[in-house]
Amino acid sequence: MTGKISESPAAPGVVRALAAGTASAVALIAWDVLFRLPKDMNVVGLIAVPYYLVGAFFVEVVLHLIPLALWLGLVGRLLLRGRHDAPAFWAGAVLIAALEPVSQLGSGVFSSYSTAFFLIGAMVTYGVNFVQMVVLRRDGFAPMFAYRLGLYLLWHLIWGPIRLRVLF
Repeated sequence: MTGKISESPAAPGVVRALAAGTASAVALIAWDVLFRLPKDMNVVGLIAVPYYLVGAFFVEVVLHLIPLALWLGLVGRLLLRGRHDAPAFWAGAVLIAALEPVSQLGSGVFSSYSTAFFLIGAMVTYGVNFVQMVVLRRDGFAPMFAYRLGLYLLWHLIWGPIRLRVLF
């Protein structure tokens, strides 16, 4: 082994997830252009890099890993006694993918927006979170985190400053 990143078994999954996350940000940008999300939702400048890096890690751990561990522990181990691992995971994934959309869209920040805004926003943000659960199941935590980093790269770090000039 020469130490090249391409030889790492996780590298293809991480690269694929990073690209998929970046591509998924296009749906968020379209939602923003269509409905114009609040002006003050972005952190811009050099502080944005560590801010969104920590934010991405927080989301993955608090809204995905911890709830999934609790779900699999309670439902998978206690109720199902370790049987039906795949169905237990997917049932949990369906529920856990809703945590971020519910917490964001139900926060009251968007109270002046239309029903269409909420429907589209829920579909887009739920889709992002569910894809992350698929990536976690297939490739593990590092690719799931890379997906979120790719998403934040385009959505927050690149689009964030642009949207402030273009939309406001």
